[in-house]
Amino acid sequence: MSRRRLGILELGNFSTRYYLGRIEELTTDVSIDVFKHKMDFSTINAHLPSDFDRLKPLLSGGLSALNHCDVGIIPNITLHETFDRLEPSSTRVSLAHAVHESVRSLSTAKVSHAAILGSAYTSKSPYWSDALESQNISQIKLDCDTVEHADAFRRKVYHGIETPEEIATFQAEVIRLTLRKPLILACTELSLYAPQVPGVLFDCTSIQIETAIARLHT
Repeated sequence: MSRRRLGILELGNFSTRYYLGRIEELTTDVSIDVFKHKMDFSTINAHLPSDFDRLKPLLSGGLSALNHCDVGIIPNITLHETFDRLEPSSTRVSLAHAVHESVRSLSTAKVSHAAILGSAYTSKSPYWSDALESQNISQIKLDCDTVEHADAFRRKVYHGIETPEEIATFQAEVIRLTLRKPLILACTELSLYAPQVPGVLFDCTSIQIETAIARLHT
């Protein structure tokens, strides 16, 4: 039986370490190889979230290095909007798409409405609302203070300066939000401290990784 390959783009150190750690936790099958392709994330990050003319060739070049893999992962939620703008012929790898798979999970769970918590850009972007509407799911807008506090916490996690008190405050806020509505966590930094709220909290990072590993076994 041939070994299955999971390809991942190495982007920011934080997100790459987190994704690889989660993959290691969930991958006990020794017939699976993880292939990593190093990217110049400082250049990519300078053009995030929406300088698509610069981002598209950078992402396309990285994904082409995963063409020999059975499944690919982009460990950055925001970059999936760039991926959707690529020509289909620019990559051959089957991608575990964080946004599409998360929306599909909500649809399977028969969720009719949900809020999105991520970066300030993600929380307000029509990209997510359009993805939800494609599955007849309505987006509930969060108030500005909630979005700004989550974005500030995200930045602290990215720089590794979050405090235990800030972590506890964030987790309490997520639980409070899920008491009123299903919630999508659409940011890797926020995923690191996601509380367990089954059925109403949909963590994009976990959904993406679990989908990729499931595909390797089909």
